[in-house]
Amino acid sequence: MEDNDEEQAMSKLTKRANKIQIDDRDVNEWEQVQSAFFEHYYPHTTSRFSKESKSTTSGSGNNPPPPTLFSDTFCDGTTVLCGFAGGTCMALDINRLSSDEVVLNAQTSWKHSGLTCLRCSRVSPFIFFSSSTDGTIRLWDIREQVRTPSQKFALDDSTSTNKSTKTSEKTHKKPILQFDVSSNDQLVCGGTELVQEDSYLLFWDVRSGKLLGGYCESHSDDVTAVRFHPHQNHCLASGSTDGLLNTFNLLETTEDDALQYSFNTNSSVDSIHWASSATSDSLVTCVTHTNEVQVWDAITGDRIAEINRKLLAETMMRSNPEAVYISSCHSLDTKGVGLVTCSLSGGNTRLIELNNDMKPVPRGLFMDHNAVVQTAEFLPKVRQWITFDEDGIIKLWQLQAPSSTEKKQNRSKNVSSGEKRIKRFKPYNLG
Repeated sequence: MEDNDEEQAMSKLTKRANKIQIDDRDVNEWEQVQSAFFEHYYPHTTSRFSKESKSTTSGSGNNPPPPTLFSDTFCDGTTVLCGFAGGTCMALDINRLSSDEVVLNAQTSWKHSGLTCLRCSRVSPFIFFSSSTDGTIRLWDIREQVRTPSQKFALDDSTSTNKSTKTSEKTHKKPILQFDVSSNDQLVCGGTELVQEDSYLLFWDVRSGKLLGGYCESHSDDVTAVRFHPHQNHCLASGSTDGLLNTFNLLETTEDDALQYSFNTNSSVDSIHWASSATSDSLVTCVTHTNEVQVWDAITGDRIAEINRKLLAETMMRSNPEAVYISSCHSLDTKGVGLVTCSLSGGNTRLIELNNDMKPVPRGLFMDHNAVVQTAEFLPKVRQWITFDEDGIIKLWQLQAPSSTEKKQNRSKNVSSGEKRIKRFKPYNLG
């Protein structure tokens, strides 16, 4: 009887889900889409995450894995770090991926409850970092048999005495939402949630684990993005839900002097990526929570480009701007930037390139891909992509069928209408 009730409930949910359909489709014939996107990627291997069941009588397949929320690539270029809802982390060697299940258990993974961000070491292929809402950043060594952090970076949570009231106060916990590690692995910076009336950028020395200090006046809301320059360790960019995108020179001794530019995005910052072009190697690419892209020059303070969802949909050759979204942002093998874009209608995963002029142009198609991508990583050493879908599928993609030079030259014709921008409501007015 219980089985029948469960089947009926599932049937109702399925029917309800089928009614929720997003109207999004290609605006060109498929042959034209294939011609415009001159790189075609096909699955090289397909695997599935499977969480080990606590039951001794049931298999792992009866216990679906949590969604993959975070990913990063180790400096060896063939190992990918991924993090899941619930705080589990796992390192995957792409050379060992097969069609078998990848089982998550205590022997093959690391645990940091309240996980908010992951970063691989820029120097060592065995070290990675994780941050959490518990206010800590932890350093892990994948060679260690014991699954405990090798180092922990945190505020001193010891009690301090307020001399005026003769009472003891405990330091408020500052949940870390985003962080990054400098390219020489010597400095780690964590951005916090808004605590009382302040949000913080906190700095630690990686070698000693000592807190070096922090900034507390540059943002007025949750810090949602932190990125060091890939080659200049003293350059840092941060973004927040307050709509500000800030760049800092950490060689300065005070926060006021360190703050170089404070760009008003008129939105909420989701992620930051440093980029290069033919004219500058200090461009800051910002993806907002409304899936729009802005590019700023960190040297001159100029806004180089602004790509709204209408232009993004036109470049993807899709019909519904409200359905498209940006999964992740990457450095490619050129000076341009790559955006892995998808559709909420399912699949249609495509690679959009921001060229040297920071204009979006079609580049790659992920062929026969019908799932919604949670996160993706580019592996430049092997020229492959790895994607993590919302249903626990891992796919390693290989370039198989690049088109002719003529097709590559014609790719810009499909986005000529992108010069026409539309105005939209700006939820933030920060002056």
